[in-house]
Formats: sequence, structure tokens, C-alpha cells
Amino acid sequence: PPPPDEGSGAEENPEEEYEGFCCVPAAEGSLHPCAIRVGLDVGHWMCCDIKIPPQSFNTPETLTEGKSLFIHILAADAGALKAELDGGAETVALGAGDCLLLRQGREYSLRNDSEAVTARMKMVLVTEPEGQ
Repeated sequence: PPPPDEGSGAEENPEEEYEGFCCVPAAEGSLHPCAIRVGLDVGHWMCCDIKIPPQSFNTPETLTEGKSLFIHILAADAGALKAELDGGAETVALGAGDCLLLRQGREYSLRNDSEAVTARMKMVLVTEPEGQ
């Protein structure tokens, strides 16, 4: 595989970059950065694969107007993956096979408290077409 970019976080796991995954900046307090691989993007919806390493989480994000997010959990250590919603006002436990649908205006962060298992998921971001 090609050498990892300086500061990408892929140095610890070079196959991430080789598989088409890119590390995003680690959230403050997260042990490792999360990784994303964008798949099909047809304008009004975009599909991507996400990996959240053990003891790690993403920076909270808010879905803007007209956007919805569908998350399907492919793999996770039992009881270790949680979606923290709206600044922690709600927490949803997630495991392999679970799905979560979030609508516009919701803030979310995914936290993997596993000691050893990387959580893997498929995400589809849907943008409402203009004029709908």
C-alpha cells in the first residue's frame, strides 16, 4: 500500500488507507480517530462505511435542515457501542444488526467503549431534494 499521509492517524493501521478508509481528526478525549470510506454519492444521498476503534468516538455532529441519517451496525462488541443524542440528553445502546434513523436537527455522537473490538457500520445520509 502507499505510505500513509503525515498526521492521518493511519500510521498505526496502514491497511485503513489501503482499503480506502481515511482517518478523520480524533475527537477531543477519543483514544483513536474514526475512519470513513465514502461509497456511492448520487447527490441527494451518500453511502459510507465507518469504523470506530476501541475506546473512541466521533466529534458530535448536528444534522442540518433537510438531512436524515440512517445507520446500520455491522459489528460491535456487545453492550459497548452507544449513540449519544442531543448533547447526551438521550443515549441509545447499539449492537450488530441494529439500525438507527436520525432526522434533521438531531445532534449525535457514536461512542465505542469496547476494550478490543472496532465497531463497523454503514451510514446513508439523505438530503431532501430542493422544492420537495
